[in-house]
Amino acid sequence: MGRLKFNMGDIVIGNDKKASFRDRRGTVIGYKPRTHEYLVRFDDGRNEYVNPSWLNRGVRGAKPLLKKYFPFPLSRGRGYRG
Repeated sequence: MGRLKFNMGDIVIGNDKKASFRDRRGTVIGYKPRTHEYLVRFDDGRNEYVNPSWLNRGVRGAKPLLKKYFPFPLSRGRGYRG
């Protein structure tokens, strides 16, 4: 099992590899294991599954809108005590 390229709540921006995602900004809100695609909530309000090679990390310091999409606490895995 490999590591994921992005985590829940990461800000991402579409790159030049796919025209329909170019320069679109969004937040990662899910992952589809069988296809290895991320569910991204774009700032225009659309949710789409996106190939990770079409995405780059967003601007550092940008705050994800997690409270809007995840009103409940996110699990951080086994043994996490936050």
